[in-house]
Amino acid sequence: MQPARPLRAAIIGAGRRGPDRGSKYGIAEAHANAYRASGRVEVVAAADIAEAPLAAFCKDHHIPRGYSDYRSMLAYEQPDIVSICTWPQQHKEMVLSAASLKVKGVLCEKPIALTLADADQMISACRASGTQLCVNHQRRLGAPFRAAKEIVAAGEIGALLRIESMFRHGSLYDSGTHWVDLMFFLLDDIPAVWVMAQVDCFDGPIERGRRVEAHSISQIEFGNGTRGYLEGGRAIAGQVPMRLLGTDGVLEVLSPDNWPNGESVRGITKLSQTWRTFAAGESIHANINYLRAVQDLLDAVELGVRPALEARVARATTEVLVAAYESALRRRRIELPITVDYDPLERLTRLAE
Repeated sequence: MQPARPLRAAIIGAGRRGPDRGSKYGIAEAHANAYRASGRVEVVAAADIAEAPLAAFCKDHHIPRGYSDYRSMLAYEQPDIVSICTWPQQHKEMVLSAASLKVKGVLCEKPIALTLADADQMISACRASGTQLCVNHQRRLGAPFRAAKEIVAAGEIGALLRIESMFRHGSLYDSGTHWVDLMFFLLDDIPAVWVMAQVDCFDGPIERGRRVEAHSISQIEFGNGTRGYLEGGRAIAGQVPMRLLGTDGVLEVLSPDNWPNGESVRGITKLSQTWRTFAAGESIHANINYLRAVQDLLDAVELGVRPALEARVARATTEVLVAAYESALRRRRIELPITVDYDPLERLTRLAE
């Protein structure tokens, strides 16, 4: 039997260059490395509007062709798979272009979009074209969070009452999207029912070409009564990235900053009244999650398996983020689902000018 030919992939966006060249936080770098590691994909082209970074990216990853226009690349190359590694305000048009050519799969960086209207249009177009759209919330594929979920499911901390997350850098749309997605993951993607939040947009930084908030505090209630608490921009010094509070115990998911030489999950459970560690075997930032994300998409495309990173799940996360900004804008709790079709953060930053 002849081996199946590798799928042909194209990457839009050439990632970080300069001192960050090849860094684990260069998203396009991570996608290219993951495709190579999968053994199932050949990256045949990349596109970026910046000529020098594109040339360096193609050279580093042995990509034969580079394009300054992603539309030309898609039309000429007719790839099976497309990675979108650009700013979120560009995601919609790029996904729609890929769907119009009926590519088999798209791995889009997070968040899926900045508005629910854009997210819905992307999902609808891909459904119509038979394109599998996945959004790269890759941390839900990581061992520390999967270990934490198993511990909760086993009842070791009793009923889960509250999930707390904090991040020091980035906005809700950037860093916050990971932590909200992980809350959904730990709760088996049960819907959120309301969001109440406050954000400080005065003197906020520029992030991916747009002004964002300097600090945010969000409360989320999920359908089973579990509450989520998310704080970004001014996190408590020494605070762990995620804490799960149950009726009979507590779990913490740790970053290398919190415990540089130890495991990434620890807790006090029903059976242990002192802190104990749980084997997870990798950091919350493990690069292998990008390979898992690629494999998740490929299994969906080739085997028809429902992907863990499907766009429907990412849309639920974006709805919470939009609701948080809308709560700050309206100064009230926001019940879900919502029908807001604009970006409330943009309105908040204008008010703060």
